[in-house]
Amino acid sequence: MTTREATEQPGPARPGPELAVALTPDQVHSMVDEALSSETLLGLRDALVICLSWECMLRPKELVALDVADLKVKKKRVRLVVRTRRDPEGDPDVPDASRVTAELVRAWLEVADIDQGALFRGVSKSGRVLDARLSTRALSLIVKRWAAAAGIEGRVAHGSFRIGAYLHLPAAVVRPPAGGWPWEPRRRSNVG
Repeated sequence: MTTREATEQPGPARPGPELAVALTPDQVHSMVDEALSSETLLGLRDALVICLSWECMLRPKELVALDVADLKVKKKRVRLVVRTRRDPEGDPDVPDASRVTAELVRAWLEVADIDQGALFRGVSKSGRVLDARLSTRALSLIVKRWAAAAGIEGRVAHGSFRIGAYLHLPAAVVRPPAGGWPWEPRRRSNVG
């Protein structure tokens, strides 16, 4: 057998990566409860990360790119101006965050003493908020930590929020995520 023949023969099939699970609203609530029950600055930040990941269906890069200037904080409401790869200027028509998320935003900004720059930042082991923006790798670890704490089985990744939110929202409430869908859905024909 020549070297060429040996390289052309197919090898054993390799298993693909395990797909991320779609989170349910109850699982997201469990993750938030676990994060808040830690009663730490990290827990508060992480609960806010989880809530915004679910409500806004943001990609990891979009979430960590949020700045304080992207928040429009009013009395009982918080609105995000989300900059995405499809809309770098930001969509000012994104609906307000939920009441719980708005409260978490206010609490995080106050307790972390953040008034400008990156919304999500690292926190030292001593509990000091760092100036450095949170990385997408750190975001991945946050999601995995609180999913495990909430007893969620399977591969949970940041995409689990987008998938789950899309699958579990009622059809009347579903709106495209910030930046729109990467495809245009096909309309089904009733012609048979």
